[in-house]
Amino acid sequence: MDDSSAAMADLSAQEKRALLTRLLEEEASQVKSEHPLSYNQLGLWFAYQQAPQSVAFNIAFTARIRSHLDISALRGAFQTLVMRHAPLRTTFAMRDGTPIQEVWEFREVAFEVRAAWGWSADELHERVSAAYQRPFDLEHGPLLRVVLFECADQDTILLLAVHHIVFDGGRSLLTLLQELAALYQARVSHTSAALAWPAVAYVDWVQQQRSMLDGLDGDRLWEYWRKQLSGELAPLDLPTDRPRPRAQAFRGASSSLSFSAALTQQLKTLAQTERATLFMTLLAAFHTLLYRYTGQTDIVIGSPTVIARDQPAFADVVGYFINVIPLRADLSGNVPFRALLQQVRQTVLAGVDHRDFPLTLLVERLQPDRDPGRSPLIQVVFTFHNQLGDLIDLFVGEESSGARVTWGSLELEPFHIAQQEGQFDLSLEMGESGGRLYGRLKYNTDLFDADTVARMAQHFEMLLAAVVADPQQGVADLNLLTVDERRQLLGE
Repeated sequence: MDDSSAAMADLSAQEKRALLTRLLEEEASQVKSEHPLSYNQLGLWFAYQQAPQSVAFNIAFTARIRSHLDISALRGAFQTLVMRHAPLRTTFAMRDGTPIQEVWEFREVAFEVRAAWGWSADELHERVSAAYQRPFDLEHGPLLRVVLFECADQDTILLLAVHHIVFDGGRSLLTLLQELAALYQARVSHTSAALAWPAVAYVDWVQQQRSMLDGLDGDRLWEYWRKQLSGELAPLDLPTDRPRPRAQAFRGASSSLSFSAALTQQLKTLAQTERATLFMTLLAAFHTLLYRYTGQTDIVIGSPTVIARDQPAFADVVGYFINVIPLRADLSGNVPFRALLQQVRQTVLAGVDHRDFPLTLLVERLQPDRDPGRSPLIQVVFTFHNQLGDLIDLFVGEESSGARVTWGSLELEPFHIAQQEGQFDLSLEMGESGGRLYGRLKYNTDLFDADTVARMAQHFEMLLAAVVADPQQGVADLNLLTVDERRQLLGE
């Protein structure tokens, strides 16, 4: 008997199982398969090559856990999630000048616990934000990180940070959180979670996308967008606080905004009257705001749109199933807002019907004038979150509101940090919670100051109030000045 066999003989059955598991994990961690990127991922990969230290594509989920937490069970649940969903154990590399994604058989979850006892509220937010702002290394991973900040008994901050290239912030996040609740509950109760193993993976969608784009459907989609975006498409020239840099650095910050329940209901009533959605109504108003800021009447706003999720097989698959579609509006002739809304409604419906043509390929074929200081074709984005169900309160609810979400055996409350996105000049994200609209206006800090963006958010609110008061008014006549600004203007 050699030394290793003798050592094995001295181990208990439990120790042998643990050792065998570790040996199998080490062996699996060296096994990988290689696949192409989706066209949607390619845009993020190119942005990463341009600014690898940027956190513009970091997605963060944060929440305050207000109940007893079994940290070991939570860690085990996250490890199971990494094994269930291949994108969470994927890295990216170059092969012969072409980017590929490497799917590893095993990756250990990046899970960290930090003692935060005695920290002030400001220090806690600062430390959580700093953990979120750590850049991801796409070539070596991991591309998912979990950090717990223990503040007191039954008071722990959960930070889940993921790179966008393997994860969309809507359905992927909801899938992950729902499965995590079930897996955690199973571990603390020593039972098994009734979760079916995913039948397909993200790389299956990549192959399906490429086959579709090479066929007749791809030709049909391209023909629609070629006509929709024909003619001169001037970049959106927003007034900035500083000259535009020669190259994008993808630095950003965000400013919160919220609207009253009364204004929210008025907007919903207007949308219903016009046979539109709240998303369409807010988008038309955002078009109007940008027109008033720039004087440009031909405006394109990007809208992140979910793709592939209408196929049952991919409904709950974790991955990057987002395509940003360009929604173009014509605001010439002082068009009445009601007429603009109808125009936007038709544009949105048609755009959604043709949403499967990737923006990366669209830019490649249209060949718009390229300026390394701005994103091509789309400089401003609008998103309306409607896929997060009851968890929306954790995203848009105020920390002091007392909102609480039951998540398996855990009780969660909102905990917000500033999202440092800056891949576009401006990004407006909105959602509804408790009968009120909330949102974040994300901006490129190389271009805008915080005060400028806060003032823009006020102008948007004033514009919405003017819209519901008289939707027949022309877009050039709608008031967007606050009372103080009107006083100052009259005084001058």
